[in-house]
Amino acid sequence: MASKGRILLVTSASGRATAIGDRLRGLGYEVVAAVSVSEVADFVRHHYADVVVSTASALGDGASAGAETHAQSIGRVRADVGAQRLPIVAIGAPADASARAAAIAAGADDYVLESTDDVDLGLRLRSQVRLRQMDLELRSRVALLGGAVPSGSFATGGTIVVVDDDPLWRHVLTRRLEADAHTVLVAEDLASAESAILADPDVLIVDVMLPDGSGLDFVRHVRQERRGGHMPNTIVVSALGVSEGKLDALRFGADDYLVKPVDADELAARVQAQLRRSRANRVLRAQVESARRDATRDALTRLYNRRFFDDDLARRVRQTQAGEPGFSLAMVDIDRFKSINDEYGHAIGDEVLAVVAACLASAVREGDLVCRYGGEEFVVVLPATGLDDALVCVERLRASVERLTCPPLPPGLPTVSAGVAEWRAGDGVTETIRRADEAVYAAKRSGRNRVLPARVARAAPGGHDDGPRSALRAEEDGE
Repeated sequence: MASKGRILLVTSASGRATAIGDRLRGLGYEVVAAVSVSEVADFVRHHYADVVVSTASALGDGASAGAETHAQSIGRVRADVGAQRLPIVAIGAPADASARAAAIAAGADDYVLESTDDVDLGLRLRSQVRLRQMDLELRSRVALLGGAVPSGSFATGGTIVVVDDDPLWRHVLTRRLEADAHTVLVAEDLASAESAILADPDVLIVDVMLPDGSGLDFVRHVRQERRGGHMPNTIVVSALGVSEGKLDALRFGADDYLVKPVDADELAARVQAQLRRSRANRVLRAQVESARRDATRDALTRLYNRRFFDDDLARRVRQTQAGEPGFSLAMVDIDRFKSINDEYGHAIGDEVLAVVAACLASAVREGDLVCRYGGEEFVVVLPATGLDDALVCVERLRASVERLTCPPLPPGLPTVSAGVAEWRAGDGVTETIRRADEAVYAAKRSGRNRVLPARVARAAPGGHDDGPRSALRAEEDGE
């Protein structure tokens, strides 16, 4: 049977390590043991782990290791594995809620009593593995798209929604959370919770039993509504025991579950742990979106790039072939650009590219698309536009560029030549581009600074679409 994940078990007590390790293996996890922070540090630098499990025994290193509390041990482990965002699950037996709160405040993501049954422990571990995998997936997307992977604790005050029908408990919990600089929104039933959740909170605390329905159904509803987007980390609280609610809550996607009566300080510490996760997830999703935008934008002109255009054109062709309105396409090329670069330098050439790009972007109609195709060439997509109307639109673009002033270029520069082609039944992804490109070539040969429609032409023998562009480049380079 495949392993459910790898757990790094941190404990200096050999007997306890054996007992807990056997228990974790029985739940289907691979277990690797470490007895000191230095061993933890060495392992996470060179190997992969899904979750760190820390027992209450003191670690075998540090100036006061023998006398340190479980929270202090967790603090040292968190300081070492923080950059990897490894979840830490503390396992211990304290009846004192303040000790559990201290361990979570020190960096544990969950605290599980040793007396917890295997089903509950397994679900809590699975939840942490799921969060770990989600974190890694988002980070890999950011890295793949060339973005900067964020770091930090992300544990500043957040927005918390509390859904509970007990007015005294809502009051006590609100005051305790506000003491930690959180903004707290309260709801007494599902109807008011629907409004509160619109605030896009970081953490949701919800009771299972509400006057007008089930808190678990609300958690499932919110998760479905926000599929693929930011989902607040969720803590479910209830007077019901394990068999009546806890397992369902964790299966439905709750991140934590507490049985009433709940110590307000422990719950506040668990809110901080969930806030760290929620904020990190929110920042990572924003980084993914930012990196995705950057990956489809040209760095110099900030127009969409060739990669974006290729995907967009393929989509439009599929839609048009399926019966949606067609489109026209214009290739727009800056005249005598090599001469500008040669005479004035590449810095001025870059400035000309940026100025022309901005002019095209500001002069197109709403709904039209302008992309940098490559070099000094741009492409304009005109949706639901026939050839005649497209020629009028592109002529307006040409005239806008002609009116530009771009020192130290002399009056009359820069200018552009453009070719316009309408998509026709039977055109593939490249055919419309090829016809528009041939029209650019014709415009250049006709004196530049003009717009010409594409003629009905067959591809060059051998199917080489770059023939007109290659000839055009050779002519331009020869100026």
